[in-house]
Amino acid sequence: MESSPWTLDKLFLEQLQPLLAMVSLGYSVSLLVCDAHHCGVQEQIQGLVQKVIESVFKESNSSSNNAQFLKTISFVQICSDGEAQDLLSPQSQALTVMDLPPLGLVVEEATEIIVTDSQAATHFYRCGVSVYQSHFQQSFQKPHNATCGILFTITIETKVAEGQGLQRATVQIFEFLGANEQPYNDLFLPLSWASSAVPLPPEAGFLPWILKRLLENNTLTFLLLCLTLPDASGEEILSAISLIEQVRTVIKRVAPTHWDPSQEAQKRRAAIRELRAQLFLSDQTEQGRIIIQLKKVIKELQVLKSQNWEKKKEKPAGEIKEGDTSLVARISPAQQEALLWQREKALLTLRMETLQREQAEAVKDLEELYQECQHEVFQAFKKHTEEQMDALERQYRNLLKESLGDAIILSAHNQQLRAEKQLSFTETATQTDFQTLTHNDKSHSTT
Repeated sequence: MESSPWTLDKLFLEQLQPLLAMVSLGYSVSLLVCDAHHCGVQEQIQGLVQKVIESVFKESNSSSNNAQFLKTISFVQICSDGEAQDLLSPQSQALTVMDLPPLGLVVEEATEIIVTDSQAATHFYRCGVSVYQSHFQQSFQKPHNATCGILFTITIETKVAEGQGLQRATVQIFEFLGANEQPYNDLFLPLSWASSAVPLPPEAGFLPWILKRLLENNTLTFLLLCLTLPDASGEEILSAISLIEQVRTVIKRVAPTHWDPSQEAQKRRAAIRELRAQLFLSDQTEQGRIIIQLKKVIKELQVLKSQNWEKKKEKPAGEIKEGDTSLVARISPAQQEALLWQREKALLTLRMETLQREQAEAVKDLEELYQECQHEVFQAFKKHTEEQMDALERQYRNLLKESLGDAIILSAHNQQLRAEKQLSFTETATQTDFQTLTHNDKSHSTT
């Protein structure tokens, strides 16, 4: 698609907003944004994400009905080599991405911040994008074959009724930004692998695994492929269309997510006890496999325990501060200075956005002038072409007229020749008959 603001606004209203309206009913939504050429559409994508955030909070607030809500956001960078970094706590260590039923795709130990409105969520999103662009692209520079993406997650949990657990809905926005050095076909290859019905090949890497989870898990999935049309060849456009058709073949059943943290924790504890028993009774060849499973279940239990509401609201944990509009994880003087810098940068960003809007208006005027010039050139070309066609038509008519005249003259000449030939034949026949008659008369006289 062409990444213009008008196109994105129309796309949001007609296609994406109806899906986001389902979030208040407990449905989860995954938005996959793939920028094919990684050029010139980041601002439009950020504007689209802001609209998504505003719509999600508007729908959840309108359907609250005095229910108890907990809304949190997290933001991480993910690379195809399996490394993830926390964009809301840049100094943290590398994180682990997990597929944890029934929660879906989660990032272990990622900073979660409680937010109450879309303004705060948008602020953290823009701060995370700023951190990603200014810091991680330099400090965590990857090889050209390690495509980067950023995952912004909004989680809305609602207490259903006493003893009935929680209703959980997530909106996960995965911006698959790619790399400038990477060939176009390689850029789409992870999505092609992820949307295929066959298992991932061994060389697929980590990124296709994440995309496959987002495509196949219990979420309403929306894929947005951004193509810069002046830079996209016909082959690239056909490849994108083919990929979209392949994604549409992914069939799944989506339902609201209801879960009980205590019950899920009990299931993991029971699995841990069973695996430990198997570990003591198994031989050496089986112990390696059981240890791997045991580590996985223990990690799942730790993540489930971190999803407790009370733990998320605990200030001494140093991870979350409700209603605050600043990052509070691991506060230090250096970080306080960094946060002040980020706020100043936010003001500068607003000024920059104003200048960018003015620039956009100037560009629009230039485009209109360019289109007018194009129209004049087209009209002149059209007039010249029409004149050439008229001249050719007159030339063809004259040739046709001359050809018809020559044909008429040639036909008359042929008729004249046939008439003369017929007359000559008649005279010859008459003379022959006369000679024969004369000879017969002489013969009779002699007799």
